[in-house]
Amino acid sequence: MANFKPYIVLFLVVFFNNILHASYIRVPLQLEGKLIIIQVTVDGQVGNYILDTGISDLLLNSRYFEGYQTKERYLKLDGQGATMELNRPMVKIGDQSWGRINAKIIPMVKIERSTSIRIHGLLGTDIFRKFTLMIDYQKLELRLYPLDRKGENGTFAQESLPNEILPFKYKGGTPLIYLRLGDIELKLTLDTGAEVNLLDDSYLDQLGPLIRQPRQHRFYSLGREAREATFARLSGVRTTVQEVAEMNTAFTKLDQYNQHVVGPQADGILGYEFLQQFRVAINFKKREVYLWEKASALIVSSDE
Repeated sequence: MANFKPYIVLFLVVFFNNILHASYIRVPLQLEGKLIIIQVTVDGQVGNYILDTGISDLLLNSRYFEGYQTKERYLKLDGQGATMELNRPMVKIGDQSWGRINAKIIPMVKIERSTSIRIHGLLGTDIFRKFTLMIDYQKLELRLYPLDRKGENGTFAQESLPNEILPFKYKGGTPLIYLRLGDIELKLTLDTGAEVNLLDDSYLDQLGPLIRQPRQHRFYSLGREAREATFARLSGVRTTVQEVAEMNTAFTKLDQYNQHVVGPQADGILGYEFLQQFRVAINFKKREVYLWEKASALIVSSDE
């Protein structure tokens, strides 16, 4: 019997590992404006968190959390900084728990003022590095698929095939994909925390008939500062197989963003206006983005 013990142990390890990586965690979401809000428990305190793939960190609101003082500064989109505290809380999303993870604590006065609910923090991408994160705007839910060492999950493999798979690179902790706008190839990050798309204003004069209804509007970053930007309806953006519907887009300078965030130079940021047209999944291990067409999405097929 003793000779069989190593095989029994090996069988049990493989069996439970397969169970782990053939499952997923369903998390309901709500939309606050165009922001994805989910319920997260941090050190026993349940609160509202913005899913923000435009950052890598877990950020906590200094109104509700305390930490220890540091000299570290958090850089906003315009390159300005704010001092922060640090903490290492326990985190739970649905049935998934994380041990002590790094969190940064900053004021979020502007964010809370712009919403009708309390915002306890922002969830960046670091916490999802061992998962495929699926966002379904129609069903108002997230799914977290735990990944094995190869970046696979048995249950996710049984999903319907996506319409397309886009490889991505990291800019900071944010996925960066390549799309086309007319004859121009664009490097664009995917940011669930962006309520409108952003495109570098150097493209404004090049796009001509692809832009309509231009107007000036005040643009806010994470901090208190505001600046003028040109907003317009932008058409002609194409994935590898299809043209997406017209999107509200702000044209602004991204040089500070590119200077302070490591990775490829980004031409723009895709937020809600792009993401809500699809069911989207991000495999952070394989560095792949999966897109499924929504039944009601206004997609222009490349076959037409």
